[in-house]
Amino acid sequence: MYRLLLAAFVSCIVTASGCGCNAALVKGVDAGLSAVAPEYRSYVTADPNLDERSKAIRLRTLAELLALIEEAKKE
Repeated sequence: MYRLLLAAFVSCIVTASGCGCNAALVKGVDAGLSAVAPEYRSYVTADPNLDERSKAIRLRTLAELLALIEEAKKE
């Protein structure tokens, strides 16, 4: 749930209507995600306590968040 809220928060920030992207914010979020995304992806994939559905949800959320940041970097 926390990750979903984080994704929604970042999405709102980078796509707020009437406001341009804050380049410094996008750069900071991108740097943070670049640092943690590979390790998080490995953790999710290897965690024996997560079922396949839970893994898929987490990996999809990560992919969507990374895509949002990539899109924001284009603006």
